[in-house]
Amino acid sequence: MKKLPKPTDPAGKPYDAKGVFELCVSDMSNAELKKKYVAATEDIVLAAKHYDEAAEKSELHSIPLGQLAGVLTKEELISVYTYRMVRQERPGRTVYDALLARVPNQRCPLCGVGGISSLDHHLPKAGFPTLSVVPNNLVPACGDCQDAKRSYYPKNTEQHTLHPYFDDFDSVKWLKAGINQSAPPSFEFFVDPAAPVSPVTLSRFDTHLRVFKLLKLYASNAGSELTGVQGQLHRLLVNGGAEAVRDHCLEVADSWAQVSLNSWKSAMYTAAAANDWFCQGGFLEGND
Repeated sequence: MKKLPKPTDPAGKPYDAKGVFELCVSDMSNAELKKKYVAATEDIVLAAKHYDEAAEKSELHSIPLGQLAGVLTKEELISVYTYRMVRQERPGRTVYDALLARVPNQRCPLCGVGGISSLDHHLPKAGFPTLSVVPNNLVPACGDCQDAKRSYYPKNTEQHTLHPYFDDFDSVKWLKAGINQSAPPSFEFFVDPAAPVSPVTLSRFDTHLRVFKLLKLYASNAGSELTGVQGQLHRLLVNGGAEAVRDHCLEVADSWAQVSLNSWKSAMYTAAAANDWFCQGGFLEGND
């Protein structure tokens, strides 16, 4: 859930779908097969153009499923990615590596937790083979996010997950957390219904959390985080009372919000600071 600039080459110029496709098939030794790919180039360019236009308006669901290019089959289009972009020592591998290398701290932009492992097709290549090597459809992601999403694609606007290249909600705080006063305490995460966005956008936030299974991931991480800081919070409680605990949680929440406004840690500590039971020692419940 982190905005990324659209893909650019090492010189800082936007990647051209035509140039990337031509680069990938440039070393084909089979002249007849290469001729088929070259003849399909303009269809790839047109598909990339339609993709950008639709993504800008959150209308990727309008792109026809299963569309092909030229006389190429679905398998032939997908193989350009599999064998001519992903494989080492293929011309397209330079683009693949460049897309991965440009992510800050190598942290997955879809969840903000995992380290990136490979490129994810925002619209899956199995359903949209003409977009297999279109750079704006290739998002660096962690393995867990890719496994969770698999072949998912939107059927309407509300079903769009957030697109790191085309969506920018980094300035809108929409992720919230609540505390279950249990032993031990636990956190749950949800979309803030009062976030200053449209109902459709709220639905998209919720879709993103559910498709990538982030509600469970964030809750699990928050539980581990709490276990690690209980001793520190206890010392603050003993030495300064509930207000010292509250002030510390607010400080941590603000620090993480500066990194990412919708960081799960920022949401967690904001919820902790707002909960009197927690600040008065509830965080120790169930701690032997």
